[in-house]
Amino acid sequence: MASKNIIIFVGILAVLISIGVMAFVFLRPAPQPSGTPSTPVPLPKKDAIDTSGWKIYRNEKYGFEVKYPPNYIFEDRTGIEEFVYHPKFLGRFITQEDLTKQEECKKLATECCHLGFFVEINDRETFFSERDCAT
Repeated sequence: MASKNIIIFVGILAVLISIGVMAFVFLRPAPQPSGTPSTPVPLPKKDAIDTSGWKIYRNEKYGFEVKYPPNYIFEDRTGIEEFVYHPKFLGRFITQEDLTKQEECKKLATECCHLGFFVEINDRETFFSERDCAT
């Protein structure tokens, strides 16, 4: 009987200690900052990029436009089957130099990264269902 009372006492003590620790952790006040409040440090200004000579690609169907450097060309890649999913619109802006690099990669049968930068428009339902089916 005495050992049963000891077990009950230890159990109650463990519960009380647990409640005390949780109360200490969750109910203590948030620490207050000490000293004077810090002043935000202004970020250094980057040199502005002159985009006055850049070209503009406009897409009336989807209602957007993109400014791009004059040494880039635009390729409409919509419908190309190299992707797992089929975007509603896919455009790539790429330099002639990168196009040449890509052709060299294809000839050597080496894996190429996608060069240039892409603009892509997807239908949410189609995008996720086609991606899920491909994996």
